[in-house]
This record gives sequence, structure tokens and C-alpha cells, in this order.
Amino acid sequence: MKYLRYKNKIQCMTHWANEYNMNYKTFIGRINKGWTMKKTLSEPVRVYHFTGKIKYKGKINTLVYFARKYNIKRCTLLSRINRGLTIHKALTKPVRKYTTYE
Repeated sequence: MKYLRYKNKIQCMTHWANEYNMNYKTFIGRINKGWTMKKTLSEPVRVYHFTGKIKYKGKINTLVYFARKYNIKRCTLLSRINRGLTIHKALTKPVRKYTTYE
């Protein structure tokens, strides 16, 4: 268990996350990215309220519809939207190609 000091107080990371009403994985992710404790604990946590409907080029339809239309996995499209990409970029960004080895 790793302990961190902030404002002359030492606590484990779980306690820091709980004290600031932050998801533990969000807290750890920020620390692992090299964020300072101050930035980690003060930066607002993004909250997503995804309804499943997307408006793109004047057309409103489901995430599944657009994923199929643009040949993208549903989870890939949702992940892109959750990371903050615009709908246009989320739909048109090329999908990474993976090489399989046999």
C-alpha cells in the first residue's frame, strides 16, 4: 500500500480518494500520469450522462446505429465519446489495425 503526503497529512491512496469523493481508479490514474497531489485532488472529475442517442449531420440515432454505419465497434465509439472527442472525430478517426501472430 502506498502512502502519500499532502498538506502535512499522510494517508494511503484509498483514503485520499475517499476523502475527496473521487473514484479510486481516477485517483490512481492521475497519480500515474505524474499529476501533483494538488492537481489530482482539485481537478474536477468528468461526469458523463450518455443517453445513447447521437446527433450527427442533422440526424439523430443510436450509438449502435452510427457504430454500424461507420464500421466501428460500439465500445470503441463510446470510449472515444467519453474521452471527449467530438462526434465527428469519434466517427471518422481511423480504427487502429492490430497484427495477429500465429
